[in-house]
Amino acid sequence: EDYGFPSHGVIGDSVVKIELKLFYNSFFGDSLNTMKCEVYELDNTLEEGTPYYTNIDPTLFYDADKGPIATKTYCATDYTVPDSIKLEDDYTRNITIRLPQELGNRFISKYYETNAEGDSIGKIRFSNSEEFINNVFKGLYVRNSQGDGTVIYISMARLNVTFNYYVKGAS
Repeated sequence: EDYGFPSHGVIGDSVVKIELKLFYNSFFGDSLNTMKCEVYELDNTLEEGTPYYTNIDPTLFYDADKGPIATKTYCATDYTVPDSIKLEDDYTRNITIRLPQELGNRFISKYYETNAEGDSIGKIRFSNSEEFINNVFKGLYVRNSQGDGTVIYISMARLNVTFNYYVKGAS
């Protein structure tokens, strides 16, 4: 709630990177099983307070014909992370999926958007989750597309947007 980009200074020409991180503490099955997922941007929102069951048709919320905006091949044991980092107390296993820069650029441009009078309407769009979902970004659907020997218990998802920020100082 009340997220905001910097109000002064200059954001660089474009987003450096945007990534989805799916954090998990445990899994069931083969830790070396190769899995693949696809990420789709939602076109429709899920209604708050409406119960959704496992037999839901996810294509009611995204257009499968558009194709995924990102894919990721992974396994439950990530050998790209050194053991020294895995042993740290604050390390949580995660699947990191790189998303298209255009998505991050859209977030920034929506935040700094103004109306005809020059008033900022972007800050309103980022003021709470309802405004954000309805006016900026409806969400993502992550679909397993390959591999069935492992179940990963996702505990948290986080969207990271990395950008350059320049401040003009006295010097």
